[in-house]
Amino acid sequence: MKKMKQGFTLIEVLVVLSVGGLLTGLAIQILERALTTGTNTTKQLDEARNLNRFVDQFRSDIHMAIEASVDSPEKMVARLENGVVAYSFNDGAVQRIETTEGAGTRSERYVLGETRFIAFTAPSNPDRVQVPDRVQVNVQSNTGLKPSPTRTDRVVVAETGRRRRLTRPQGESQ
Repeated sequence: MKKMKQGFTLIEVLVVLSVGGLLTGLAIQILERALTTGTNTTKQLDEARNLNRFVDQFRSDIHMAIEASVDSPEKMVARLENGVVAYSFNDGAVQRIETTEGAGTRSERYVLGETRFIAFTAPSNPDRVQVPDRVQVNVQSNTGLKPSPTRTDRVVVAETGRRRRLTRPQGESQ
């Protein structure tokens, strides 16, 4: 009578190891994709948050401004009662420099992303006459698609002095 050995054959062990290695490789690829997707999502959320912060600050500055001038599509200056705010766009980011009397200079940078670009303009009315108290910023993205390579993300039109007029005491005249 033959004795039966208990255990696994070499072929069985090799099959189990190869299946385990295959499953481990698939799990690593899935994990790598999940991490890449998470990183890209975080980057997009940061850029969207920066865009919202920039638009809110821009609108607030223009509403408090006495006057605003668009030097070029990449540069805009707003004169406040106690200082000046200058915006410039370069390399996917907007630089805001605020210079106030007695308080010095404060600088902020809003990173909008490599594919986004902005243009400051002075909008015109239907008769094609520029409206002197308004400033517009167009935020666009480069989609990379052939029929329409750019997409408009946001258009913001702000009127100079709006907040100053709304917060003026009742007895004070213009």
